[in-house]
Amino acid sequence: RRCVQETVNAEYMGFYIGAIFFLPIRLIFAISFVVNCFLIAKLKSFLPNTEITRTFCAYAIGFNCRLILLCAGFYQIPEIEKSVSDYDPTYPLIYLTRKNPAPIIVSNHVTFLDILYILSTFRPVSFLSKAGVKKIPLIGEVATQIGSIFVEREDQQSKDFVKNALRESYNQILEDSSHPSCVVFPEGTTTNGQELISFKKGAFISLLPVQIYCLQYGRESLNLSLDFLTIDIVFLIFCAFYNKLTVYNVGVYYPDHLKLSVDKEDSWQVYAEKVKDIMSKCLAIPKSEKGFRDKQNFFNILKKRMDSK
Repeated sequence: RRCVQETVNAEYMGFYIGAIFFLPIRLIFAISFVVNCFLIAKLKSFLPNTEITRTFCAYAIGFNCRLILLCAGFYQIPEIEKSVSDYDPTYPLIYLTRKNPAPIIVSNHVTFLDILYILSTFRPVSFLSKAGVKKIPLIGEVATQIGSIFVEREDQQSKDFVKNALRESYNQILEDSSHPSCVVFPEGTTTNGQELISFKKGAFISLLPVQIYCLQYGRESLNLSLDFLTIDIVFLIFCAFYNKLTVYNVGVYYPDHLKLSVDKEDSWQVYAEKVKDIMSKCLAIPKSEKGFRDKQNFFNILKKRMDSK
């Protein structure tokens, strides 16, 4: 018990030291890199939407996002190549030789840092995002200029628009590989990283191929998936001397062999469950049927308890 207490005290001391020596300079640099991303996005709005423009912006924004991650203590982010067949023995091996690009990238969603990592891969990407992101200063402009698709959670017309937009994106990628893939977090919200909650239909309803990423954060000293994303947690991230992220690139999943049809209501669920099973095995975490509403209810309970104190 004494040894554990000494370890905890040492970790606290590390954060105190980080708050004094790391936090001010890291925050200044990180904010400047965010402003750089905004200026690059603003510049893009005046340029023609060509392959050169998209590639330049992907590299310029990606470089600044990588610097933000560096400021947050992610000095090295290993990306481990995996294969769909490693986790799904029924997947046709011949599909592994396909070179067709995936119009959709799916990943588990733990923290806002997920977005920074995906942008830092230097490939043109957009995001399927809630409409409120468009109103966030600086970030909203970046999200708009990289071609993000904004959706209102409760608006059925908005959801139909997403389906058509993803299909159109696929057609454009087939014609021009520099067209951005759309990143979709199928859980629809951030989680604690300890399980995969229910997947929403957005990434799967069109039955298009998906590129699978699995992100796993270290939890040695700071849990980056805390219940509330507050300014305090952001400060703690920048106080930590070192944060850890491991990325598993599972590859592209082509659903052809599942013999699904867009006309069948449950086809997307079969597809989503296959991908969820692969991600669960890759991350070695269980699957859950809990969803976005359950998280909101949990947050409301926590908020009431905090307000009552």
